[in-house]
Amino acid sequence: MRLLKSKSGLPVLFRPMNSGLVDIRYFIKCGAMDEARPKDEGLCHALEHMLYAGTENRDWMEMNRALERLGSWFNAYTYHDRTIYQITCLKRNWQAAYEVLADMMYNPTFPEERWEEVEKGAVISETQAAEDDPDVLLSEGIYRDGLGKRYHPILGNIPNIRQATMSDLKSFYDRYYCGDNMLLTVTGDLTETQVIRAVNKHDRLRLQRPPKKEKLSFKFNYKPFAIKKQELEQSTIQLLKPLTIPRTIQGQIGLELAVSCLTQYLFEELRERRGLCYGAKAELYWDIPGSLFLTIETSTDEERFDKTKKALHKTLNSFMKNGLTTERVRNNKMSEIYTTVNSRERIGHSSDWLWDAWEEGIKKDPFEYQLKALEALRHSTVRRAAAQVVDGRAKFGKITEK
Repeated sequence: MRLLKSKSGLPVLFRPMNSGLVDIRYFIKCGAMDEARPKDEGLCHALEHMLYAGTENRDWMEMNRALERLGSWFNAYTYHDRTIYQITCLKRNWQAAYEVLADMMYNPTFPEERWEEVEKGAVISETQAAEDDPDVLLSEGIYRDGLGKRYHPILGNIPNIRQATMSDLKSFYDRYYCGDNMLLTVTGDLTETQVIRAVNKHDRLRLQRPPKKEKLSFKFNYKPFAIKKQELEQSTIQLLKPLTIPRTIQGQIGLELAVSCLTQYLFEELRERRGLCYGAKAELYWDIPGSLFLTIETSTDEERFDKTKKALHKTLNSFMKNGLTTERVRNNKMSEIYTTVNSRERIGHSSDWLWDAWEEGIKKDPFEYQLKALEALRHSTVRRAAAQVVDGRAKFGKITEK
């Protein structure tokens, strides 16, 4: 990983990689949790849509056709802590593809008719589709109930989107798409000279200072949470638990391995031994700034709901004694080594790792850093992490048929 800087001051993380493709991404340090004002909720995701609506040099159709002609794949994503704009293209066309991406980032025209007649409806439709998904509905509901008004769902809310004007979106863009909030990553078979020359030619970073990041803190509400929804074949259980963020890379990896071991154990006990559900999983969620959460989830029919709930708690209580075996930890450690090496060899995954390394202040090659830490990881570190995972309270949530 190499840190470059454009003439305009834009930091560029570059990873040389032997590939016929080049992956280029703008990371914006602005996500749903930056929507501090009530009327801003949903603007981050809506803005992601509008940057594809046209620039000073291309309308929306010309932009799409240009990228298709170059043999590229392009998309954008909104998270709680960031927004990403990505193009993966054939190596021979990478400079032309980057020019289109930079044009989109720095020269959007925000056509009002496009927002009112097309994109507003598309954003509302996407939000409605998410609300129709029981898993998404439960997940968003339990987070909002647990964290309170300072939690903002990524897609926003439909009343806000209906009222949002083009002026609101442009103001949000002007405040957040500038200065230290912007980072570019480039991964591919290129040289530093090639990368910085192209960036200097097309990048137009505005040096305006973005709003200061508010330090978020939550008073977690552990009260049970429930939703009823019509025409559900299965009911879903979800446990949500805040965790302490480990201070060291060893502690972070130990926690990741502990959760991987727990997922395996839950699947074996609930699905393979008892046949109570199709699947069960435990996951860590790192994307809310300054916070770390564990979710545990499974689904079953109403007839077996109470039995599954009891079996879930029994499985969690027996995990330290019966589930966290030396063999299981060793096997999951090897799986994590495989995942790290696999990500290192895949161009799209490499870019995600560059962002994570940047956010964590890691200046070394993130893959080698991770592999070295994995090799040195001790079983005792995983056990300490696992104790945090299963000990203490968790918030219980469920979605059942109305």
